Amino acid sequence: YICSESLKVLTPDQIETFYQLGVDMRVFVKREEVRILKRFGPPASFTFLGFKPAASLKPWYAVRPPYFVVPSEKSVEGSTVLFNALLKVMGERELAMFAVGTLRTGEACKLFALLPRQERLNEHGEVLDDAGMDVIVLPWSNDIRRLQLDPVPEDEKDVPKQLVDKARALVTAMEMEPKEETGRFYPFQNPHLQKH
Repeated sequence: YICSESLKVLTPDQIETFYQLGVDMRVFVKREEVRILKRFGPPASFTFLGFKPAASLKPWYAVRPPYFVVPSEKSVEGSTVLFNALLKVMGERELAMFAVGTLRTGEACKLFALLPRQERLNEHGEVLDDAGMDVIVLPWSNDIRRLQLDPVPEDEKDVPKQLVDKARALVTAMEMEPKEETGRFYPFQNPHLQKH
């Protein structure tokens, strides 16, 4: 690092970290203390909070696409048996598990919902979906905004029927039908890759 005032190279022991409190108060902390504050329990771990009905989760709660987890006997012996029992009970009772934690070392603490996914087979006995849990990243309460929308002016409320029909035709033409055997919308060409 280079000092902005003297333009001298600074060594790590010359650099101080602080948090600003109010206008004129600084709380100085060491780098190791900052590292400890940012760490939330062991790396890549969950702290379970409880269960709620799976129907209480709405699709728009997801902050990003979900992760998928399965147990690993290499890390914890017997975890598969416990995981499968938990998966079965959550599926029967239609429950979602809520947890806080991190997925990677050094990552910020997040709120998660874990939804059970039972194994699905096709008519030939081939596995379509593995059994496991979908890990959905949820927003914290301060991440949710209440939008203040301006009311639509009176002269713009009445849309001509011809325009509505054209918009309906456009949306209908863009609808995708899922494949019957999987219920998913793939294979789907990535439009970004098609430009190159």
